[in-house]
Amino acid sequence: MNFSDLKNELSYIDHLVKELDRVAPASDNQNDVLRGELSGLLLVAICAVYENVIKKIMIEYADSVHGDFSYYIEKNYQKLNSKISKDDLCKYLKLFSNTKATKFTNEMLAVQTRLGGVHPNEKYSSLLDWRHAYAHSKAPQTTIEEAYKHHRYSKYIIYAFNKAINS
Repeated sequence: MNFSDLKNELSYIDHLVKELDRVAPASDNQNDVLRGELSGLLLVAICAVYENVIKKIMIEYADSVHGDFSYYIEKNYQKLNSKISKDDLCKYLKLFSNTKATKFTNEMLAVQTRLGGVHPNEKYSSLLDWRHAYAHSKAPQTTIEEAYKHHRYSKYIIYAFNKAINS
């Protein structure tokens, strides 16, 4: 997937957060309970966007290799869920080639350096865990602000995955 398309897919989360802030401003204390519930729904949406983007990236790459391969990838990964870990991404890349998995690992190290030592997987894993907990307990796990902050780091995992698969 080209970078601008990927960035556009992920911008849905930015739009969603702006709309949540418009509908239930954090400055109004009467919105605290609602914002708690909305934070859980935001987590579900973030992880669903990640899941869909990862599928699209893999299918687009497979399309560029061969139609039959694309069909295999599409059918094999149609039931991906929104709890796709960094390790899962590495396994997917190894299906294509070990070189792609190595490029992903190296890109993640470069991203960590650019982010001042923060590894995006710390934030990404938290999003996945919070989403899972919210989906099963309906108890808010974090705030809209914290979820969005984690997303701003986590999206670099998706960027690195895309870069590795397309190199």
